[in-house]
Amino acid sequence: MSLAVKLRSCLLGLALSVQFSSVVYADSSLAKVQLGAVDIVGLDDEGVNAYLGIPYAEQPVGDNRWRAPQAVRYSAGKLDASRVGAACPQPTDSYSGMTPARQDEACLFLNIWTPQQRASRPLPVMVWLHGGAHRIGSGGLPPYNGASLARRGVVVVTLNYRLGYLGYFSHPALEAGANFGLLDQLEALKWLREHIAAFQGDPNQITVFGESAGALDTLYLMASPLAKGLFQAAIVQSGGGWTKPATESGLRKKILKKLATAGIEEDVDIAQLRALPAQRLVEIQNASGRKLGFGPFIDQHTVQEPLYKVFEAGRQMPIPLVIGSNSWEASVVQRAGVGAFGEILARLPPVMYWYRDRVDNTQQRKDQLFDDIAFGAPSRWIANQHSQIAPAWLYYFDYVRSAKRNEFPGARHGGEIKYVFDARAFLDKLPGGVTENDKQRAVDLADCWASFAKYLQPACRWEWSPYRAEQDQILLIADEVETTPHPHAKILEKIERWFKPE
Repeated sequence: MSLAVKLRSCLLGLALSVQFSSVVYADSSLAKVQLGAVDIVGLDDEGVNAYLGIPYAEQPVGDNRWRAPQAVRYSAGKLDASRVGAACPQPTDSYSGMTPARQDEACLFLNIWTPQQRASRPLPVMVWLHGGAHRIGSGGLPPYNGASLARRGVVVVTLNYRLGYLGYFSHPALEAGANFGLLDQLEALKWLREHIAAFQGDPNQITVFGESAGALDTLYLMASPLAKGLFQAAIVQSGGGWTKPATESGLRKKILKKLATAGIEEDVDIAQLRALPAQRLVEIQNASGRKLGFGPFIDQHTVQEPLYKVFEAGRQMPIPLVIGSNSWEASVVQRAGVGAFGEILARLPPVMYWYRDRVDNTQQRKDQLFDDIAFGAPSRWIANQHSQIAPAWLYYFDYVRSAKRNEFPGARHGGEIKYVFDARAFLDKLPGGVTENDKQRAVDLADCWASFAKYLQPACRWEWSPYRAEQDQILLIADEVETTPHPHAKILEKIERWFKPE
């Protein structure tokens, strides 16, 4: 196996995101929606109705562990939707240093923000899939408060899905392993198709948007026949796309080895596995190794082949797509590093030559090489492939909050999220505060993303044309925002030639 292939396999499985502790929103007054015999009672969040912690499936506990999600059955009466639900079991978030405080295996909840004023017609829906390497995160974290986006005339939904071994698992005791986390997302979309109209949402105009692991999952949903008709547009924020998913046999082998290390033999039966405490499984999955994440594997149901093969053949959903990456994605590997092969590759003469005018030292070259292989080049390649069957728009996010410009060399992995959500309350609490320019960038980016959900094309403050390979035009989001030829096009062409999977 070549150094390049080994590096790619190390890098492309990575998907992390900025995460923060769960929150209870202030109760200023009540909002109510009726679903059959159930009254869902939420909150007034400054002119937006918030319905938090709504179960969208039967909870995956007991015999439902490692089963496809089951349609939820509500009891008649009142459902308290004033607090986000528990996050799915997960280890400590070493990227941001913050972890959801409430965790429980009963975690399949979603949150909805909808304008309080009744609209004359159903509103576009934006469904957020959080990041976190398929091992951490929650839809109920403060940066994902959908109230500000909802004030722009859309309905915003965030959700939890199963993580780690509870979400991506295969074992001889199971009839079949599966990407249960992806199945959860599909079940949430089915729930929305049936119920979102009660919250003013249009079930026929749903945009799925996500970051990192959530962005990668958005691509997998676009590639899956199971998701056909469940959403009509997509936004992919730092999702990569060249990941080569594990086979089920490969994943099973790794899981069996981890379980054996913890004293759990291969001949254990499914009842014994389901009796293991969820936190014990989290400890086992996190016991050793680089701990960077999991992700969908080829289960022959939700995922039948690698994404790049689907997009290469044009078999993905022909829907409008916004896709892009950030300028310092390597922020996620500052602790773990890029691995031995990344160290070697960054010092190879051809690579040093590629980056001679872009970086000043070896560390910067390692960071930029990681960014380009794992995120930048795949995003550009997917935009090009997708543009042949549907409109696609490519962006490059390089805006750094004013207080961090002397600390960060570029926009961190996940750094765009607080701007996409125009998360004012969250922004105001950040160390060092925010400037008027920071706030304006949040307003503009949230406007842009919401307009895409409304019109299925970005009607932004800035001119932004659909991507065409011959022009290679992107939206560069930095101190100034402009449509420009990709500034790193020559390097990305070399990355594509040498590192795109075949």
